[in-house]
Amino acid sequence: MNIFSLSLEEFEKEIDKVLEGISPEELLDELKKYGLKTKGGKEMREIKFRAKSVKTNEWVYGSLLRDEIQKKYYIVDNESGVGKEVDENTIGQYTSLKDKNGVKIYKGDILKYSDEDTAIVVFNEKYSYFMVKPIQDFYFDSDVLGHTIEYNQVEVIGNIYDNSELLKGGD
Repeated sequence: MNIFSLSLEEFEKEIDKVLEGISPEELLDELKKYGLKTKGGKEMREIKFRAKSVKTNEWVYGSLLRDEIQKKYYIVDNESGVGKEVDENTIGQYTSLKDKNGVKIYKGDILKYSDEDTAIVVFNEKYSYFMVKPIQDFYFDSDVLGHTIEYNQVEVIGNIYDNSELLKGGD
């Protein structure tokens, strides 16, 4: 079933079916598996970015800022408050998901599904969700990142900026 083809009423009915018989506590426990954090009694997803520093070419992590006047991007370290100018072409948001080893997954990461199957984490602008784009020809039941992680033991093996050799498809 393609949830994007459903009307709002049909979508709400499908959600009700899924939630039927699940207690609020069980639902909260399930949501926490996907990286939700509690802040002030409310469940929140960690919003974090990474990008390469313009000066050092090293990865920096934190909050993303854009200087509208100079048209530059900065990542501000959430602990120190120090901002560094970054290459806008390398900016990737944290998906709030982790791989089988506990490594945080960002937009632009390359995931390994099996010995032959790899995919890139991308953001679907039209529908606003993180998805996977296979590098080789292989089939996913769903391209939604959260679904593919739930049913597969994925591993971050690199990213599209530092590991271009991993972007080559199988022979």
